[in-house]
Amino acid sequence: MRIAVVHSFYRSAQPSGENIVVEQQVALLRAAGHTVELVAACSDSTSATRLAKPRIAYGVARGRGADPTARLAAFQPDVVHVHNLFPNFDHQWIARWPGPVVATLHNFRPLCANGLLLRDGRVCMDCLSDKWAGVKHKCYRDSATATLPIAWRNSRGWTGHPLLVHADALVTLSPNAHTVFSEWGVPPERLVMIPHGVPKLPPEAVGGTADRWLAFGRLSPEKGLVELAKIWPPEFHLDIAGSGPLADELATFRPKNIQLLGSLPQTELLGRLTSGAYAGVVFAGKAIEGGYTLAAVESMAAGLPLVALSGGSAAQLVEGWGCGQTYSGTASSLRLALQQTRANRTALSSRAKRAWEKGFTQEIWLTNMTSLYATTMAGHQ
Repeated sequence: MRIAVVHSFYRSAQPSGENIVVEQQVALLRAAGHTVELVAACSDSTSATRLAKPRIAYGVARGRGADPTARLAAFQPDVVHVHNLFPNFDHQWIARWPGPVVATLHNFRPLCANGLLLRDGRVCMDCLSDKWAGVKHKCYRDSATATLPIAWRNSRGWTGHPLLVHADALVTLSPNAHTVFSEWGVPPERLVMIPHGVPKLPPEAVGGTADRWLAFGRLSPEKGLVELAKIWPPEFHLDIAGSGPLADELATFRPKNIQLLGSLPQTELLGRLTSGAYAGVVFAGKAIEGGYTLAAVESMAAGLPLVALSGGSAAQLVEGWGCGQTYSGTASSLRLALQQTRANRTALSSRAKRAWEKGFTQEIWLTNMTSLYATTMAGHQ
């Protein structure tokens, strides 16, 4: 197949799982023998130009931006796969494009200004009933002014989003996302759930230690790592890998049994997952998220049990596949979850690896996605 992938890359200063997923999927499709053209825009370059902020704000509000159709027409794809158009790409071209289009819904940006459905540390659905709630609460970059263009665009509902209306298929990444978009009004028959696949990892070096745990991700409020550090039991050691706006706050109060590793290269992080140094991986994320946490799926691929805060996307994996324990957010519930995971580590490790093999390999993703491409192409013949 000839596949065009359209993606607006977030700024490199803000690590993004979406960016990583797009790069992995492009590489996987190419390795499978498909001809893939990546049509990309990067916020690093667009945000550096003169008058960038007002220009981007206007573009977001009006659905305007860079138009990829000239590159697409030159490439002549069999199918176009759109990942992220925010904030750099035009939205109107979708209605004019004559060929099949598949779109992946990585987050909840079409209905939520911050894309997370999270506010003040709790799940928030206010924008589903009040289209200006995001402006009132300053949900994007803690600014009503920055939020306004997104809220204006979203105020027309899902039928005001050309991508949601005109794409032949909309890929959701988890049951949570499938439910949210359905309840918002998107016809369920247009939604197809295909979770990300992650690469196979080497076997774990040795059995994990009894008292050492790992947490990793962006150090931002939705990941819950500050709250995790505050209730972390003194008898266990925790390594936290990542960077972000809460790094200084974490460094200020963290106890001696918590070590901050900073931002690690992907290869080093994956090496830690298979090093045999950890009893499991802890996920304190509070958002329901558009997809399963990439870090959680990578941990499963390494055969590491998950300890996850109830309600988060990692908790969905634990509850659905039996590969760890959940906790309610209290110190006592966290301690109990860690103890139970440690006591049953061998069985939980096997379940984690088996869950990855059954639902989250790259081969499974490739089979499901190319099948969807073929179906959308057939619909245009």
